[in-house]
Amino acid sequence: MPWDAVSAPVHRTWLALYRHLLDVRRTQVMPLLPRLDGRCGAAEVHGAGALTVRWRTRDGTVLTLALNLSAQDCRGVTAADGEVLHIEPAHAAAAYTGGMLPAYSARITLTRRTA
Repeated sequence: MPWDAVSAPVHRTWLALYRHLLDVRRTQVMPLLPRLDGRCGAAEVHGAGALTVRWRTRDGTVLTLALNLSAQDCRGVTAADGEVLHIEPAHAAAAYTGGMLPAYSARITLTRRTA
């Protein structure tokens, strides 16, 4: 994208999304890295193109990525508890809480260990 075109509405929207995702990575994901050990991740495949990956830190904090790259909704998926760091598309939030991974969607959550 030419930087002189960044003021166009479509480019502003994309730039805002990338800035948000980079901020989530910097403030929420990167601080977890020193607390991760080898084999700290676990993946669960829900169907063609749909999966959930969980990374558990030594202190019990869990970062979860639920992803559906297929054109079909995937039902019967246990929603992760915790703070939603990002969901795409935004209107998919209700479906996730209902146990579904909507087609072409992603949800990142962080469940902090409680003392």
